[in-house]
Amino acid sequence: MYQKLLNVKSELYAYFAWLVAITAMLGSLYYSLVLRLAPCELCWYQRIAMYPLAIIIFVGIILKDKKLFYYTVGINVIGFCIAFFHVLLSQGVLPQSFSQCFYGPSCTTNFDTIFGFFTIPLQSLTAFTLILLSTRFHYLAAKHQQSGSSTPIDL
Repeated sequence: MYQKLLNVKSELYAYFAWLVAITAMLGSLYYSLVLRLAPCELCWYQRIAMYPLAIIIFVGIILKDKKLFYYTVGINVIGFCIAFFHVLLSQGVLPQSFSQCFYGPSCTTNFDTIFGFFTIPLQSLTAFTLILLSTRFHYLAAKHQQSGSSTPIDL
């Protein structure tokens, strides 16, 4: 299975990461501008992490940069951690007293869900996870294809 993932053209992973970042960015704008849902404080922080990712990944695609993962991993992990914390708050795993939302709606409120369980914080966490994995596989597949070997590469 791992070998099959490395044999996929590395550019496809970058395109997928960019598609996820653009979809997350446009989705957050749709929630706030069309549905008029005010973002909570943690949602703002996640947007601060997601919006530059869409630009950085796009530039990496244009430049055909094989090390895109290294340019995106820092901001992606920060966004992932904020989203993970937000999911724990919104699902009631952490008490509301952990919430540091001082303005706007409460960070523990679940405004909109897809399929009844896919909340906005969970959508954000999924996007950061997919971008992290796809940029990593972009790097590994490019490295594998450059070497032309059939031996596995360490993750």
